Amino acid sequence: MTAQPNEIFVTVEEYLRLDRQSTDFRYEYLDGQIQMMSGGTSDHSQICVNVIVALRQALAGGPCRVHTSDMRVQLSPTRYVYPDVSVTCHADDLGRSDMMRSPKVVFEVLSPIRHKATGTRSARRSTKRHNGRPWWRSLCCALNLAP
Repeated sequence: MTAQPNEIFVTVEEYLRLDRQSTDFRYEYLDGQIQMMSGGTSDHSQICVNVIVALRQALAGGPCRVHTSDMRVQLSPTRYVYPDVSVTCHADDLGRSDMMRSPKVVFEVLSPIRHKATGTRSARRSTKRHNGRPWWRSLCCALNLAP
């Protein structure tokens, strides 16, 4: 992959410092590049609520926790995102205040308009492989929602 002339690459440490110090904006970090997060629509918000409610009901009484887009999630050593909804069952994540490192599953609500406006944001996430499989398959297939 050839870098575009206007692309700026930063380290993970620089990204985490920026994101933690920012009070007005949140940023995602994808392979050395920082992307500012954008707001959603009413429909986007309602879909997220529906996913959260369904997951909370399915996971009630168990060790797993459901998080909103306020939780930063580390997908790999070079990918930090704020997915719309995420679930962790890992004991190390349950006490963390600002980052989940062992997600069971992450959800990103997409719309044709948002996908068109953000270009390849979601496609870039899904092409990164984890243990030989796309990261989303590695995570989503590990979650059993049966009571």
